[in-house]
Amino acid sequence: MIAKDRKGSGLGLSIVKWIVTLHGWQIHAENELGEGKKMVVTNVS
Repeated sequence: MIAKDRKGSGLGLSIVKWIVTLHGWQIHAENELGEGKKMVVTNVS
């Protein structure tokens, strides 16, 4: 469980996106009400 009162630098997702793009893969977010967000990485090679 992740505490909502924790603060971060906000760099995590941009670093992941950079790595995913570097490998030629794709990343997208899926969001369902009450379920939270899910990041999906797809290898398109």
